[in-house]
Amino acid sequence: MKRMLCLFVVPVSVGLLTSCVSSKAEVVNNGVNMTVPVGTVQTDVRPRASLSLAKGKYSKKDKYCEVSIEAEWPSGPDAVSAAIRRDLLVQMDTCLAYDYMDREIPLYKGDLSSPQVVVNHYGEHTYKLLLDMSRENHQARVETEHDIAAENGEKFQEPEVIPLVKDMEIKKDKETSKWCLFKMEYYWFTGGAHGVENTSYHTYDKATGRRFTDFIRTDALNSMQPLLRAGLKEYFVRNGEKLSDKELDSYLLLEGKMIPLPSNSLYPSSKGLVFCYDSYEIAPYAAGQPSFTIQYDRIKPYMTAAAIELLGL
Repeated sequence: MKRMLCLFVVPVSVGLLTSCVSSKAEVVNNGVNMTVPVGTVQTDVRPRASLSLAKGKYSKKDKYCEVSIEAEWPSGPDAVSAAIRRDLLVQMDTCLAYDYMDREIPLYKGDLSSPQVVVNHYGEHTYKLLLDMSRENHQARVETEHDIAAENGEKFQEPEVIPLVKDMEIKKDKETSKWCLFKMEYYWFTGGAHGVENTSYHTYDKATGRRFTDFIRTDALNSMQPLLRAGLKEYFVRNGEKLSDKELDSYLLLEGKMIPLPSNSLYPSSKGLVFCYDSYEIAPYAAGQPSFTIQYDRIKPYMTAAAIELLGL
């Protein structure tokens, strides 16, 4: 699902970007209003050594819009697999179902063991919403350009349709005996100069099926500043920009000099913990999604005991 960053959003707020990471109350499955889909409550607790996976894909394209949704998640009968797929539904629903804070697509409440039914549900609703929006946008452009041509005494030529786009892909990225990692890529263009993309990673504890996010101690941010600053400078060097501390401070979109942790959860890799910021989160759009890895021997002093145990450090 690789796309060039030349499409994705109309005037988009930072709140919309982070909404794909911070689940809304209606669908959060930590005991708040989450309807458990039929057929997912099981008596088996532990999954197999390696998770059994199922896939689903929805794709529809015409001159007005393009929708593509792919999902891969655990299909096993155990409670851990059921918990992971419920949480992945939360992530999908949060990104696709809302226009800012207004729900536009009903929450899927059926069986989750086959993601094909789920992607069909969100795909069809998303396509209809985009189609209506695209037709309205095009009609407005036609009327505006017609009026301009008439005022200037020019021959009117109907403008080409600018198709709107929403793409999402959820897939397993890594798995060990203790945890598994799912990657979610989301791209949308609903008008404006360019589109917007968001990539997030979700780590799950295979003992419980819960999404694990508590990698860093709550009291560690201040002492971690040199590591975060070095990581960001490394990111910009990789992208052809060598910045001094002063230049970095002026470039970042921060109040003060304190660099926050990413709104997206950190995630483990073979070399260390990966920090990945959303577009616009701490830097201008042109900076992309700043990301860097801090090696485990350097980040371990700031990690929680639960994270150290889960990752076997």
